[in-house]
Amino acid sequence: MIGSIIWSKTRPHIVSIMLILGIAITVSYCISESDWVPQDSGHNSAIALGLLFGSALAISRFRGRTAVAYSVLLSLVTAGEIIGKILQSTLSLRPPLGIGSLWFMHLRLMTLIDRIAGWRIAVARGETIHDVGLFVFLSIVILWNVSTWLVWSVARRKRALEGLLPLGILLAINNHLSDQPSFAMLPFITLGISLIARTSFTYQNADWSARSVDHPDDLGLEWGSHSFAIALFISLMAILSPLFATPEGRKSLSDILRPVQELTAETAERLFADVNPPRSDTGYPAQGLEVNVIGPPPSQSRETIMWVQISDPAPSPKDSSGDQSPSPQHYWRSSIYSEYTGIGWLVAEIPSSPEPRSTTENTSPGRYMLHQRYKLATQPQGSLFAVNMPVTMTVNGEVITLQPNEVLPHIDLFDYEVTSWTVELTGEQLSNSTIDYPPQISSRYLQLPESVPQRVLDLANRITVGTDSPYTKAVRIETYLRNSYPYTLDVPSPPKNHDVVDYFLFEAPGGFCSYYASAMTVLLRATGVPSRLVTGYAMGEFEPSRNAYHVIAADAHAWVEVYFSDYGWVEFEPTAARMRFQRALNDSARSKSDLRLPAPVSSIYSPRELLILGVFLISLYLLITGVRWLTRPREASQRDRIFDLYRDIRRRLARVGYRTSTSTTPHEFITVFAPALSQKSTLFDALIEATDLYVETRFSFRSLSASEVDNVHRLWRRARTQRMSLWLNWVFTAPNRFNQLLSQWIREKRSRRV
Repeated sequence: MIGSIIWSKTRPHIVSIMLILGIAITVSYCISESDWVPQDSGHNSAIALGLLFGSALAISRFRGRTAVAYSVLLSLVTAGEIIGKILQSTLSLRPPLGIGSLWFMHLRLMTLIDRIAGWRIAVARGETIHDVGLFVFLSIVILWNVSTWLVWSVARRKRALEGLLPLGILLAINNHLSDQPSFAMLPFITLGISLIARTSFTYQNADWSARSVDHPDDLGLEWGSHSFAIALFISLMAILSPLFATPEGRKSLSDILRPVQELTAETAERLFADVNPPRSDTGYPAQGLEVNVIGPPPSQSRETIMWVQISDPAPSPKDSSGDQSPSPQHYWRSSIYSEYTGIGWLVAEIPSSPEPRSTTENTSPGRYMLHQRYKLATQPQGSLFAVNMPVTMTVNGEVITLQPNEVLPHIDLFDYEVTSWTVELTGEQLSNSTIDYPPQISSRYLQLPESVPQRVLDLANRITVGTDSPYTKAVRIETYLRNSYPYTLDVPSPPKNHDVVDYFLFEAPGGFCSYYASAMTVLLRATGVPSRLVTGYAMGEFEPSRNAYHVIAADAHAWVEVYFSDYGWVEFEPTAARMRFQRALNDSARSKSDLRLPAPVSSIYSPRELLILGVFLISLYLLITGVRWLTRPREASQRDRIFDLYRDIRRRLARVGYRTSTSTTPHEFITVFAPALSQKSTLFDALIEATDLYVETRFSFRSLSASEVDNVHRLWRRARTQRMSLWLNWVFTAPNRFNQLLSQWIREKRSRRV
């Protein structure tokens, strides 16, 4: 009985109640995310009690000033109770209430009074207050009163905007000071605008009913849907505004527009060959990986670093099965590291020779001349890039013969060319190479610190047992690393004073290129094979339109070079996420496991924020659907059904141009548009049937059966295709209607002049 009475009283206001609850939950969540104090601040209780008290005040006879005084007084008492726990502590006692309980309440009350006195003295003396209770006390008072004011403004004053302003200002200050994303304001804005529209409609509807002003029964649904659309639009504008108003947003917008900028550069390159194309304003310097201390993972950004053209033939297109013939593989090397420290690597100090190497004669078998052209899109830092064994460098048309020091100089260039003697060897050639290493190679590239754990050395011996061939050792170690350790960027940093290779081989859940390359280099040196770690960028993706390789920040890479006495330095790829270097023309096709992992695309919003947005929109949709279901008529009469159907038919026809003046009767409407609509037989039959039943029901006492109304509904549903045809015809004839209106306007204007 009581439940039915409460439901009958609250049912007309269920939408407003749900919107207010949604706003309260949003505010409570944002305050919880701020984490101002380590313990529970009681803000949830303050908001909930404030809403309940505001509801009680709204249905009471208290006037405004009395209600304000009552609310402030009760909020102070509630805040004192939450801080002092006077009743809470008493109710938690097991003995029944009596003298002992009253004494305990008195003790807690006096403690609270002393605490408040301490705040007053500290404020008067200008001292720092370390008691967070003052912050909690004031927060409870403020949240209580703004929640009460919200309900009072909506229910009593019928002015939702006035009630939302204090709460919105408080929420904005909270989110700003706690550095929460602007996305957090989205639910409040959407629900707040919907509440304003709902309150305005409720007040206007009550006013019309009081003055006996006729209005459509379904006006509330249209009002609500349009208001919700406006709320979503404003919320989306609030989300997009950081893209233009903040440096972070403008950076994200620049990332989004990056393909357009690169397309502009591509067009300029094609049309204006001698003019430098626009460069991307990227925040990633062209320097590759930092391996002095191994730990941070490589960047996964898709920022453009450079474009590289080479003299090798372009990769063959994929066949119908998606396979692609292997093509020569090259890495764009920048830095060479020789000394392993246990936690990282030191750059090699390679002495220069006064005698330049020949650029026309191949000084080492198994190599061929490769021409490269580099166009950097960002400021270079460190040595410039080149394929293994560079011999000449061309800058602004001037050819510079390089010294045999293995790396290019550090020069601020964005466009240059390099010629290298790059590797073209088979496995058989490398297997037959001698092991007579020069002293300068052995002394520098067999170095290992004494701190390398014994189990690392034992593992190297177990992998290479039974072979003396440097190539076989390299292939075994490369294969072991690629097949034994998963590639992952989510690797905890090595413990302090822990050998990084030992950590990767025996403890880490996996690793990335810096770990793989370090491990292979150390294992090779442990077996007497000179090797070194090098960094730069992987080959990138070939862009046929530019006939160049597109190298991005995510291509930053570290790999291994192994020294062979007869051929020099040869690249190896131990990282499982990248494909091996092909050693022979008849090598098998690349396996799926050798494909490069794609880099994720950055976004202005994190996956967590996008998840929250999706959950919010789905919850809002379910809320609106549930409210409409709760407020629907329980037993709609057949008279109401045919009235609603006829209005729906007329409204849909009016949208596609079939409209008349308000004085036109239903049957006159059929007569006017019969020539045009009679061609749509099913639609026309539904219109005639609905019109007849509507007129008979409205102007007589005839009662309709459910089967009659259902029959018209079926006809109207069957006419869905014909309704779509009418809409398409209305869309395609829009230019003709515009010309007619324009001609009519011109004629009227001329007639007025005459």
